[in-house]
Amino acid sequence: YSEQLYALYASYGARWGNFSMQIGVRGEYTIVNVEGNGVKAKTKSYFQPFPTAFFSYSLPQNNEIQINYTRRINRPRGSRLNPYRDLSDSTNISFGNPDLNPEFVNALELNHIKSWENHTLSTSLYYRYTDNIVQRVQFLDNNNIMNTTYMNVAQQQTAGGEFVLKDSFTKWFNLTTTINLYYERLEETDFKLPNSPQTLHIESENAFSWSAKLMGNFLFTKYFNGQITGGYNSPRLIPQGKTDGFFTLDIGLKHSFLDRKLNLSLTARNVLNTRKTRQETKNTDFHQISEFCPFGPNFRLTLTYSFGNGKKKKSANPSDRSEDRGGDMMMEEEF
Repeated sequence: YSEQLYALYASYGARWGNFSMQIGVRGEYTIVNVEGNGVKAKTKSYFQPFPTAFFSYSLPQNNEIQINYTRRINRPRGSRLNPYRDLSDSTNISFGNPDLNPEFVNALELNHIKSWENHTLSTSLYYRYTDNIVQRVQFLDNNNIMNTTYMNVAQQQTAGGEFVLKDSFTKWFNLTTTINLYYERLEETDFKLPNSPQTLHIESENAFSWSAKLMGNFLFTKYFNGQITGGYNSPRLIPQGKTDGFFTLDIGLKHSFLDRKLNLSLTARNVLNTRKTRQETKNTDFHQISEFCPFGPNFRLTLTYSFGNGKKKKSANPSDRSEDRGGDMMMEEEF
């Protein structure tokens, strides 16, 4: 699998008093080549424009209103493209799909930010329309063996609200609380199964879901700090079924030496061994309940030494922030 990407960017920004704007467009031309054992050689190319627009207005008493529009692309990851068939369980075979196309996302957001001396509240209302959404699908072949792969199944619409509250209670402790409430709808679709004349039909589905995340930071001394992160994802819909909710807890400690050039870190992920996803899928010819656990309690000790200028560049794109608004939960880490 090889991919060539050519891009051209243009942007313009301006400020008039309390009003500021930044608009731009990115044009991308992509060439994809796929070939290998058992894979028919194929080349495809496409051009796509990606406009962006960010408007903000500062109000009295530390209030700010923002309106953003972006069009984005999510290219399929390597594991989803790899056609290698995992035969470790002869009754459940999984493989990727090298013929996947990227997802295209149109997102509109309305944000309000209010700041106090030690607190900041960000409220966002958003709408996203995703075309060619990539999802896991399952089907029984002619030998009644379960097959799992990825497909561009349909369009997805997501609308919701996100609330982020940052509190600095003391000099040594601050807390960030994130709550995301959203409604999503998957449109019905039909597509041809790989290596089969059969066609799989997926009914349209819609559901309300939510997630919450707490992240506490502790500054024990100037050179010693810690972090604890807990999160919950509610049950949500997927093509052919639904997933149950799950909770997770991670803890980290860090001590710096030699004027922060030498850093010793200890992280503990999935401390309570709850990072599991129980999934129910069904079609006209099967009904399956499965549970996936990416890893159990995981501990990592890391020693790093920094020299030169190793500071990360700040993103110039106001929309570059983590999102917890849907996606394939079964195979991905959520926090």
